[in-house]
Amino acid sequence: MNSRFTLSLFGKFSFEHFKGGLSVCLKKPAGLGLFHKLKNEFFNYFKPSGLTNLCNLVLLIFVSTIATFAQTNNYFGTTGTISGTVWSTNLAGPYNTALSTATGPAIMIFNTAGSATGASTTPAGMTFNAPITWTAGGTIGTGGTNIVIDVASGVTQNLAGQKFFHSRWSGCNEKRNRTLQSAQGNAYVGGFTLNAGMLAAAGVNAMGGGAGNTLTINGGTISGTATRDFSGKFAGGIFINSDFTLGSTTAPALATASLTFTNNVNLGGATRTITLGGTSGTNIMSGIISNGGLTITSATNANVFQLGTSNTYAGGTTVNGATLKLGAATALLDAGAVTLNGAVLRTNNVASGTETAGMLNVTASSTIDFQTAVRTL
Repeated sequence: MNSRFTLSLFGKFSFEHFKGGLSVCLKKPAGLGLFHKLKNEFFNYFKPSGLTNLCNLVLLIFVSTIATFAQTNNYFGTTGTISGTVWSTNLAGPYNTALSTATGPAIMIFNTAGSATGASTTPAGMTFNAPITWTAGGTIGTGGTNIVIDVASGVTQNLAGQKFFHSRWSGCNEKRNRTLQSAQGNAYVGGFTLNAGMLAAAGVNAMGGGAGNTLTINGGTISGTATRDFSGKFAGGIFINSDFTLGSTTAPALATASLTFTNNVNLGGATRTITLGGTSGTNIMSGIISNGGLTITSATNANVFQLGTSNTYAGGTTVNGATLKLGAATALLDAGAVTLNGAVLRTNNVASGTETAGMLNVTASSTIDFQTAVRTL
């Protein structure tokens, strides 16, 4: 039985850190040992203050939380429809029962390479420890909760055109060399969270797209199997809580793909580094970017990062090796510093205008490109 829960206890316990709380992702059976360890740590933390009753109360809530989020591991055979009798709660099989929820919501675990067909069902999570040839079918729902899709190190999983509905995706990934490929047809609106690994978008709805949908980036790579325009797909906002990469040269990503985002971006109060991982292409964030600073990094000037509209982030903009294109005259905050390190600053190509920056730092091998316009800098 796996336990997946969120624990916020004054920063005392931490397995993975996320803004606004602590996320605990236990991929292996937690057992009572971990519970007793956390219990003892919690009591030791509060007993000196005489808060014994509070300890007892929170401990009771903690026990209830673990029980509430108990889950049932279901192991897939090698072939079949996921709504069929192709599962076992025993790792070694036989794989001849339907999806079980005997000890809690079902976790689908694919340990052996094979083939599966989707169906209308409601798992609590999906773990791919081996690649599965996937045929889309039905609509996978989550019953209004968060579905964790975990792809193991070294595995590339293509979910083709599989539809997901109602809730959100999240990753509990710790390593980088893993890839999830998703396509059109995902109607969920609760948001998409990327923690690590690579999401290769095979369609514009790969990360959802319903009203109020959000995109939360805690790391990893977002790429496209072709140029993708995610305009309006994240009306609830894009939240960048860590450094990450846009684009990739690793299949199934297309190295020359361009990615477009038009919704507002919150940098979480810090300077975030966005690495452009393709070989070329224009990556656009044309919504209002706020609450932090930006560092854009690339191995080549052929990779373009384009800003638009009236951004409000005040932490400055540093460009290392990439091309920063200003899609509007107000793309940079007037008081913000701009630093070019072997980079290109390219203005928008309108007849005339004024670009203002609080400070402009230019190192060798950097270029300011006014295109064909008349500009005042």
